[in-house]
Amino acid sequence: MTRKDKKARNQLLLIAILLSLVAVYLFPWLLLLALIPMLLAAVKRRAELRADRSAAARGFGPQLAHVLEKFITDEAGAKPSAQLEADRFRPAVSLLSAQPDLHTRLQSLQRYLEAHRH
Repeated sequence: MTRKDKKARNQLLLIAILLSLVAVYLFPWLLLLALIPMLLAAVKRRAELRADRSAAARGFGPQLAHVLEKFITDEAGAKPSAQLEADRFRPAVSLLSAQPDLHTRLQSLQRYLEAHRH
């Protein structure tokens, strides 16, 4: 890439950033449109964790923990280790996911079970 190409690319990038800032300033609700899918996914993830706690409160906690552990083991065996590492560093995917990852579900369930042992 020549120096002239780099300069043109940088100028286009600067113009795009400035136009984006002006658009957000003039139409802030556009930013909300971009955030709605992430907010809805967060609500759904919390509902899933709440459902896990509800199942544990009804006495199915140990069985659910066992199933989640099995799912984690099966998932780890099905994917190459490089793919598992790559999945850990994709926050955009996890922000848009309606399901919490299995490790999060298991940790939340274990904390609930420990707090409610008699």
